[in-house]
Amino acid sequence: MGDSSRRIPSLDFIRGAAGITVAICHYFMWGVAGTGVIEKTSFVAVEVFFILSGFVLAPQIIWCINHAPFKKNFSIFMMRRWLRTIPSYTAALVTISFVASGAGVTDFVQYLFYVQNFFSITVDNDYYSVSWSLSVEEWFYVVFPVFLYVLHKKASLSITACVIIFVIFFSINRYLFVDYLKFEEDVRRLVAFRLDSIAFGFMLYIYQWQLRRIHISVLATICVLSLIAALYTTGQFVNGGEQVGLMFFYVTPLFASSMILIFLKANKKIFERSILKQFSYFIGSISYPIYLFHMLVISLMVINKVEIHSFSNFIVFLTLTVILSFAFHIYYEKPILKCRPRYKK
Repeated sequence: MGDSSRRIPSLDFIRGAAGITVAICHYFMWGVAGTGVIEKTSFVAVEVFFILSGFVLAPQIIWCINHAPFKKNFSIFMMRRWLRTIPSYTAALVTISFVASGAGVTDFVQYLFYVQNFFSITVDNDYYSVSWSLSVEEWFYVVFPVFLYVLHKKASLSITACVIIFVIFFSINRYLFVDYLKFEEDVRRLVAFRLDSIAFGFMLYIYQWQLRRIHISVLATICVLSLIAALYTTGQFVNGGEQVGLMFFYVTPLFASSMILIFLKANKKIFERSILKQFSYFIGSISYPIYLFHMLVISLMVINKVEIHSFSNFIVFLTLTVILSFAFHIYYEKPILKCRPRYKK
């Protein structure tokens, strides 16, 4: 994450809110079967992360493609992303591996190299299940820019056409090869079926100025209806394996995109105000540590036989997660982020 001057507070707010939402949902889902709307909400919140990633990374990817030499620019892009994600992820993985019961060396190695969910869930004990989305992100960094470069520069296709081909490929891949009865194992959490989810955010960046002309009331209507559709289609997948559940992979990007457009419209009027601006920067800066470490806090509470589902202990969980994430960001993340290479314009 860059310095405050380059960040958009409304998007930081969404990022932080999504991270906190996932943590809260996982807290109340722990050890409870059939959590219903809470589980579905966590699914949608993760998809918001994907769209945001595609949106904020689009300028860097476009720069790499349009400025020679591509190999050098792409290497800088990858180094920036890896320094942003891998050191923090590795620290969280090592910590949770010591705490989790049944953690094995083979599973740890698969998590470490983001291959535990490439074509299927291959770990024997999925003790760090939240890592599936991080694997999708890491493989997107590797695959998508190269894909765009080859088709755009070598095949002379427009960037928009390249993204459309990318999305169509994964849509066909899902339709032909998924097992609808195994939404979690064989569809939602597998890299081979999910890279297009971040590409939707990339497309949103390309067309954001045309889409910002849409009236906010229309965007709000789309946002609400697509959220309802996302929750409904998730239920279809989880409960019955209906093919209509495949619409989840299109209505959730629609929900996230419309929400992002609404918040961008509100940025200057609402989120540029001092207090809310600083709060947005704060929760945005700790969103990644929250996502990485909230399961650790839950596990420690369970190990110490703390009653998980009481409201008072929920406040304790949230407080500890925020404090841990803030300390981790200040003393571990920030020094590493300052070492990231810059593009040479």
